[in-house]
Amino acid sequence: MCFTLVLATDRFPVEANITAGKQIDNDILVAGEGVLDRHLRFEPVPRGLNVHPLAGATFSLNEREQAGTVLLMPGDRVGIGPDCLLVDVEYAHTGEAESWRLFHGDCLPSMTGPFSSSARAKTSHR
Repeated sequence: MCFTLVLATDRFPVEANITAGKQIDNDILVAGEGVLDRHLRFEPVPRGLNVHPLAGATFSLNEREQAGTVLLMPGDRVGIGPDCLLVDVEYAHTGEAESWRLFHGDCLPSMTGPFSSSARAKTSHR
């Protein structure tokens, strides 16, 4: 699993710490009023993706002002000045989940009701 930040049509994979701000050596360049040279640092952690404000910077998370470190989740929107970064996640296809299901399918709980395999089989013949 790899977190990705999306700014307009640009995608920025976060495989290691990256920074955002208006200085040219940032990984994500963001210009505009209120944007500092080094505004935010994004850090992948085992539980997800942290965002750290730098040098007293503030940012918005889902349209609410923040001033401290926050753990981000897929779908979150991080506002920096006039711009907004969307937090997305990409999964590497390893086949691991499919092989687990193939070899351990008997361990899965059986379902009843409209979402069970027998109900799907009945509705697929219509």
